[in-house]
Amino acid sequence: MQKYTWLNPVVEKIVEEEYNSVIEFIENKGYRIVYCSNQADKVQEDYLKHVLNTKNKPVLDARCPAVVELIKNKYPLANDNIAPIYPILISCAKELYDIYIKENEQNCTLTIVTPCSQLVDCGNIVFSNPRIEFITWNLFKKQIDYNKKNNKLSASPIPLGFFDSLNMKIEKVSGEAEIEDILDNIFLKKCSKEVELCELLFCKDGCHNGDGV
Repeated sequence: MQKYTWLNPVVEKIVEEEYNSVIEFIENKGYRIVYCSNQADKVQEDYLKHVLNTKNKPVLDARCPAVVELIKNKYPLANDNIAPIYPILISCAKELYDIYIKENEQNCTLTIVTPCSQLVDCGNIVFSNPRIEFITWNLFKKQIDYNKKNNKLSASPIPLGFFDSLNMKIEKVSGEAEIEDILDNIFLKKCSKEVELCELLFCKDGCHNGDGV
Protein backbone atom coordinates (compact mmCIF):
# COMPACT_ATOMS: atom_id res chain seq x y z
CA MET A 1 0.00 0.00 0.00
CA GLN A 2 1.47 3.34 -1.09
CA LYS A 3 0.79 6.11 1.44
CA TYR A 4 1.02 9.70 0.23
CA THR A 5 0.87 12.73 2.50
CA TRP A 6 0.76 16.50 2.04
CA LEU A 7 1.69 19.07 4.68
CA ASN A 8 -0.18 22.35 4.31
CA PRO A 9 1.86 25.61 4.37
CA VAL A 10 0.97 26.42 7.99
CA VAL A 11 2.39 23.09 9.15
CA GLU A 12 5.46 23.56 6.94
CA LYS A 13 6.06 26.88 8.68
CA ILE A 14 5.61 25.34 12.13
CA VAL A 15 8.32 22.73 11.40
CA GLU A 16 10.48 25.03 9.28
CA GLU A 17 13.54 24.90 11.56
CA GLU A 18 13.56 21.08 11.49
CA TYR A 19 11.95 20.66 8.08
CA ASN A 20 14.38 18.16 6.57
CA SER A 21 14.45 15.96 9.67
CA VAL A 22 10.64 16.06 9.92
CA ILE A 23 10.27 15.01 6.29
CA GLU A 24 12.79 12.20 6.80
CA PHE A 25 10.94 11.04 9.93
CA ILE A 26 7.60 10.96 8.09
CA GLU A 27 9.08 9.11 5.12
CA ASN A 28 10.67 6.56 7.45
CA LYS A 29 7.15 5.85 8.71
CA GLY A 30 6.21 4.72 5.21
CA TYR A 31 4.77 7.91 3.73
CA ARG A 32 5.74 9.63 0.51
CA ILE A 33 5.60 13.43 0.75
CA VAL A 34 3.78 15.07 -2.17
CA TYR A 35 3.38 18.70 -3.14
CA CYS A 36 0.52 20.75 -4.54
CA SER A 37 0.75 23.30 -7.33
CA ASN A 38 -0.03 26.93 -6.57
CA GLN A 39 -3.79 26.93 -6.05
CA ALA A 40 -3.81 30.43 -4.53
CA ASP A 41 -3.80 32.18 -7.90
CA LYS A 42 -6.71 30.09 -9.14
CA VAL A 43 -8.72 30.79 -5.99
CA GLN A 44 -8.07 34.51 -6.35
CA GLU A 45 -9.30 34.37 -9.94
CA ASP A 46 -12.42 32.48 -8.82
CA TYR A 47 -13.19 35.17 -6.24
CA LEU A 48 -12.65 37.95 -8.75
CA LYS A 49 -15.03 36.32 -11.23
CA HIS A 50 -17.62 35.70 -8.53
CA VAL A 51 -17.51 39.27 -7.23
CA LEU A 52 -17.92 40.63 -10.74
CA ASN A 53 -20.88 38.37 -11.54
CA THR A 54 -22.91 38.20 -8.33
CA LYS A 55 -25.57 40.61 -7.11
CA ASN A 56 -25.05 39.49 -3.50
CA LYS A 57 -22.48 41.94 -2.20
CA PRO A 58 -20.37 42.13 -0.23
CA VAL A 59 -19.08 38.67 -1.03
CA LEU A 60 -17.98 36.89 2.14
CA ASP A 61 -14.68 35.01 2.19
CA ALA A 62 -15.30 31.25 2.49
CA ARG A 63 -11.70 30.04 2.83
CA CYS A 64 -12.11 29.45 6.57
CA PRO A 65 -14.79 26.87 7.50
CA ALA A 66 -15.07 28.35 11.01
CA VAL A 67 -16.14 31.66 9.47
CA VAL A 68 -18.69 29.96 7.23
CA GLU A 69 -20.15 28.14 10.23
CA LEU A 70 -20.34 31.40 12.19
CA ILE A 71 -22.19 33.13 9.36
CA LYS A 72 -24.67 30.30 8.87
CA ASN A 73 -25.40 30.08 12.60
CA LYS A 74 -25.65 33.77 13.46
CA TYR A 75 -26.29 35.64 10.21
CA PRO A 76 -28.75 33.65 8.07
CA LEU A 77 -29.51 36.78 6.04
CA ALA A 78 -25.91 36.68 4.84
CA ASN A 79 -25.91 33.07 3.61
CA ASP A 80 -26.33 34.07 -0.03
CA ASN A 81 -23.26 36.29 0.27
CA ILE A 82 -20.93 33.41 1.17
CA ALA A 83 -18.63 32.71 -1.77
CA PRO A 84 -19.37 29.27 -3.31
CA ILE A 85 -15.64 28.57 -3.52
CA TYR A 86 -13.74 25.81 -1.72
CA PRO A 87 -10.84 26.61 0.65
CA ILE A 88 -7.40 26.39 -0.94
CA LEU A 89 -6.63 23.25 1.06
CA ILE A 90 -9.61 21.48 -0.51
CA SER A 91 -8.48 22.54 -3.99
CA CYS A 92 -5.04 21.09 -3.26
CA ALA A 93 -6.59 17.88 -1.96
CA LYS A 94 -8.62 17.53 -5.16
CA GLU A 95 -5.52 18.01 -7.30
CA LEU A 96 -3.47 15.48 -5.32
CA TYR A 97 -6.31 12.97 -5.28
CA ASP A 98 -6.58 13.16 -9.08
CA ILE A 99 -2.83 12.72 -9.51
CA TYR A 100 -2.05 10.01 -6.97
CA ILE A 101 -5.22 8.20 -5.93
CA LYS A 102 -8.01 8.38 -8.49
CA GLU A 103 -6.67 5.73 -10.86
CA ASN A 104 -5.36 3.40 -8.16
CA GLU A 105 -7.64 3.66 -5.13
CA GLN A 106 -7.18 0.03 -4.11
CA ASN A 107 -3.45 0.43 -3.57
CA CYS A 108 -3.00 4.03 -2.40
CA THR A 109 -4.05 6.42 0.34
CA LEU A 110 -3.66 10.19 0.69
CA THR A 111 -3.27 11.97 4.02
CA ILE A 112 -3.91 15.72 4.06
CA VAL A 113 -2.36 17.31 7.15
CA THR A 114 -4.39 20.40 8.06
CA PRO A 115 -3.76 23.36 10.38
CA CYS A 116 -7.09 22.98 12.20
CA SER A 117 -9.96 20.65 12.97
CA GLN A 118 -12.41 22.78 11.00
CA LEU A 119 -10.61 21.95 7.76
CA VAL A 120 -10.61 18.28 8.74
CA ASP A 121 -14.40 18.38 9.02
CA CYS A 122 -14.69 20.30 5.75
CA GLY A 123 -12.48 17.83 3.88
CA ASN A 124 -14.38 14.82 5.20
CA ILE A 125 -17.68 16.34 4.08
CA VAL A 126 -16.40 17.20 0.60
CA PHE A 127 -14.69 13.87 -0.10
CA SER A 128 -16.31 11.23 2.14
CA ASN A 129 -13.76 8.72 0.84
CA PRO A 130 -11.81 6.26 3.04
CA ARG A 131 -8.81 6.58 0.71
CA ILE A 132 -8.26 10.24 1.60
CA GLU A 133 -7.72 11.22 5.22
CA PHE A 134 -7.82 14.73 6.67
CA ILE A 135 -6.02 15.08 10.00
CA THR A 136 -4.64 17.92 12.12
CA TRP A 137 -0.90 18.20 12.52
CA ASN A 138 -1.08 17.44 16.25
CA LEU A 139 -3.08 14.25 15.68
CA PHE A 140 -0.82 13.22 12.80
CA LYS A 141 2.19 13.64 15.12
CA LYS A 142 0.63 11.20 17.56
CA GLN A 143 -0.21 8.81 14.74
CA ILE A 144 3.42 8.62 13.63
CA ASP A 145 4.90 8.91 17.16
CA TYR A 146 6.61 12.23 16.49
CA ASN A 147 7.14 13.75 19.94
CA LYS A 148 8.86 17.09 19.38
CA LYS A 149 6.93 20.17 20.49
CA ASN A 150 5.58 22.59 17.88
CA ASN A 151 7.37 25.87 17.33
CA LYS A 152 5.11 28.74 18.31
CA LEU A 153 4.91 31.10 15.35
CA SER A 154 5.18 34.80 16.07
CA ALA A 155 3.37 35.71 12.86
CA SER A 156 0.97 33.92 10.58
CA PRO A 157 2.08 32.47 7.23
CA ILE A 158 -1.53 33.09 6.19
CA PRO A 159 -2.26 36.66 7.33
CA LEU A 160 -4.90 39.06 6.12
CA GLY A 161 -4.17 40.45 2.67
CA PHE A 162 -4.81 37.46 0.40
CA PHE A 163 -7.04 39.54 -1.90
CA ASP A 164 -4.98 42.75 -1.89
CA SER A 165 -3.91 42.32 -5.51
CA LEU A 166 -7.52 42.37 -6.68
CA ASN A 167 -8.76 45.77 -7.80
CA MET A 168 -11.82 46.05 -5.58
CA LYS A 169 -13.09 47.48 -2.30
CA ILE A 170 -12.14 45.03 0.44
CA GLU A 171 -12.79 44.96 4.18
CA LYS A 172 -10.29 42.80 6.11
CA VAL A 173 -10.84 41.46 9.64
CA SER A 174 -9.69 38.53 11.77
CA GLY A 175 -10.92 37.22 15.10
CA GLU A 176 -14.46 36.20 16.05
CA ALA A 177 -15.45 39.47 17.75
CA GLU A 178 -14.14 41.60 14.89
CA ILE A 179 -15.94 39.45 12.32
CA GLU A 180 -19.21 39.77 14.22
CA ASP A 181 -18.76 43.55 14.40
CA ILE A 182 -18.42 43.92 10.65
CA LEU A 183 -21.25 41.50 9.89
CA ASP A 184 -23.49 43.33 12.38
CA ASN A 185 -22.76 46.62 10.65
CA ILE A 186 -23.37 45.32 7.15
CA PHE A 187 -26.27 42.91 7.57
CA LEU A 188 -28.08 44.06 10.72
CA LYS A 189 -27.41 47.78 10.96
CA LYS A 190 -27.25 48.19 7.19
CA CYS A 191 -24.18 50.42 7.49
CA SER A 192 -22.69 49.33 4.19
CA LYS A 193 -19.47 50.98 3.04
CA GLU A 194 -19.96 49.80 -0.55
CA VAL A 195 -17.59 46.94 0.22
CA GLU A 196 -17.34 44.34 -2.55
CA LEU A 197 -15.49 41.61 -0.64
CA CYS A 198 -14.95 40.85 3.05
CA GLU A 199 -11.78 38.92 3.86
CA LEU A 200 -12.50 36.99 7.06
CA LEU A 201 -10.19 34.79 9.15
CA PHE A 202 -11.54 33.26 12.36
CA CYS A 203 -8.15 33.03 14.10
CA LYS A 204 -6.88 36.43 15.26
CA ASP A 205 -4.18 37.78 12.91
CA GLY A 206 -4.41 34.72 10.67
CA CYS A 207 -4.10 30.96 10.70
CA HIS A 208 -0.98 29.87 12.55
CA ASN A 209 -1.53 27.62 15.58
CA GLY A 210 -2.02 24.32 13.78
CA ASP A 211 -3.83 22.87 16.78
CA GLY A 212 -7.46 23.24 15.78
CA VAL A 213 -10.05 25.95 16.23
